[in-house]
Amino acid sequence: LDSIDTLAVVLTTLGRRDEAEGLFAEEIVALQRINGPDHPQTLAAEANLAGLKLAKGDAPGAEIVFRRVHDSRARQFGAEDPRTLDVAEKLAWSLCVLERSDEAEPLFRRAEVGLRATLGDLHPRVLRALAGLATATSDRVARRG
Repeated sequence: LDSIDTLAVVLTTLGRRDEAEGLFAEEIVALQRINGPDHPQTLAAEANLAGLKLAKGDAPGAEIVFRRVHDSRARQFGAEDPRTLDVAEKLAWSLCVLERSDEAEPLFRRAEVGLRATLGDLHPRVLRALAGLATATSDRVARRG
């Protein structure tokens, strides 16, 4: 399964996203069968698939998968665990693409604060969450005119 994941990542990098999506889906089915649906390895594969969906322009599909991964990680590790916060930030980006900044903003804020506490002020994941928070806030203000 590691080979399938590696190949899917390479195909994504090469822009062959449809092929990569099929491999990620195949990997997820196998991981669910072997490890169960809430195993960290299964959730990591699902997060990869969700990221690919978002990159392909399927924000609704990405939201569904990111939300499932987020909720499972929150149950397993807690809402403030960096693994949960990382996917919260990615879920928030999918919500921004769907023009649902009001829902994205608190997720970005939680991710930024929590990741800053564990990773430090200048970590790239913290800065990405901060950029997302700025985007969501700007979008919300612009919509309200």
